[in-house]
Amino acid sequence: MTIKALIVDDDKDFLETLAKRMQKRGIKVSTPEPATVAMILLEKESYDAVLIDLMMPEMTGIEALQTINFLGTTL
Repeated sequence: MTIKALIVDDDKDFLETLAKRMQKRGIKVSTPEPATVAMILLEKESYDAVLIDLMMPEMTGIEALQTINFLGTTL
């Protein structure tokens, strides 16, 4: 079984580095930009793990978690 992870961060260098490291370990990684696109993905797909930056310009990590909870998304 392949593990699926969603990483949401506005720091592109960090995002790219973390995604590459996870992919080397066999994890399927999605890195949507901006955070609002991640919320759309969460409505359509399920993930085993979601990593969210708390300080982003368009949506804070807390707002993202509240949206995920509102959507009733099961991680």
